[in-house]
Amino acid sequence: MRYSVPHRLVGRTVDVRLGAATVAVLDGGEVVAEHRRLRGRRGQYSTDPAHMPPAHLEAQSLWTRAWFERRAGEVGPETKRLVAAVLDAHPVEAQGYVPCANILSLSRRGRAAELEAACARVNELGGTATYTRVKNTMAALRAEAPAPGAGGASGPRRARRQGPRRRPLPQGQGVRPMLSDERLALFTKWRVGAFGRKLREVCEDESYDDMTFEEKIELCMDAELEARDSRKIEKAVRSAKFKIKDACVEDIYYLPDRSLTRDRIARLASCAWVEARENLVVISESGGGKSYVAQAIGVSACRRLMSVRYARLNDMFREINVARSEGRVYDALDRFSGPDLLILDDFFTTPIENPLNAVDLFEILEAREGRGSTLIASQLEPDQWYLRINSELCADSILNRVVEHARFLDIKGPNMREYTARLRAGKDEDYWK
Repeated sequence: MRYSVPHRLVGRTVDVRLGAATVAVLDGGEVVAEHRRLRGRRGQYSTDPAHMPPAHLEAQSLWTRAWFERRAGEVGPETKRLVAAVLDAHPVEAQGYVPCANILSLSRRGRAAELEAACARVNELGGTATYTRVKNTMAALRAEAPAPGAGGASGPRRARRQGPRRRPLPQGQGVRPMLSDERLALFTKWRVGAFGRKLREVCEDESYDDMTFEEKIELCMDAELEARDSRKIEKAVRSAKFKIKDACVEDIYYLPDRSLTRDRIARLASCAWVEARENLVVISESGGGKSYVAQAIGVSACRRLMSVRYARLNDMFREINVARSEGRVYDALDRFSGPDLLILDDFFTTPIENPLNAVDLFEILEAREGRGSTLIASQLEPDQWYLRINSELCADSILNRVVEHARFLDIKGPNMREYTARLRAGKDEDYWK
């Protein structure tokens, strides 16, 4: 397992003290870091954001839609329009972050004007906007540009080699080389299937012929990185066990009589409060949309590759009770104590009847305090939670751990189940039949 230490200690030798539940890092006999002890598969990471250099903390907040659009706007309006199209083309917006970063990297070395012209050409022709297409368009526009010295141009320029950078085919062989299915299967076997598929596309498409070998390999690497990021996000969403797997903050309805604003949801979706180990309490009446909002925020955390677990409170107790009967109760408690973000829906909708479950909830929240964030979705105000737990002392301990470092989102407005049903009915005339 790997545990972080303050960045000022990088390169130094420190001592480690292992406990049953914690790992303490000591420097000169002084505890400089403490982590919850990781268990399970080898190679896991436990990172405290406070240990990172300031530059790393600033970089973490860059990967947002607003950041990409601002960077693209610095290049030009056509680049900003194309970046927005790339982000909108992905079902999960974060899947478009890597392609957008690659597209913006084409503006380096004084090529911002070339990138703007290429984006304008791509936007004019329409179709899917990709890094490869933009880069090929830039190469095509450079090829269409007048030769050095033509048209009154002045100043020395490096001569550009004309023609494709590849060896000519042997005489009598008019078929272009391509990657066979057998060779392509090897890339999948080596777990770099996206690299192989992109390499096959590069081999078969003549538009890549003018690119250097290094540029072609870079394209294949970008394709593999993008595919891996997408798989990580999909895996995080599956592991979270959301009830609404396609929930996303982009689909939240901001109605005039609903107490939700885009700015407030955008701040919560940035997950800065998760990195700060804070809690969030979402309160609304039945049908107010608290479950959807909670899961949409959870999906945003998955996009940032945070570990998330979603469960209705009663379902969590049921899972723990089954594990207790099988002698695996501590494994079940660890599953809910470990994630970066735990989402508990329908919190105290029904009273806790089993006294052991009240203790289970206390143990989970106590283990998460200062180490993970908890999102509570409930119909009840916190001062009413006391009525759902028989033990007053246990109720006070649970309430204190949830509310002490919590933000509150109080959703007031129309019944969203009725609202969405009317929307579907308006699109489908046979909806009520």
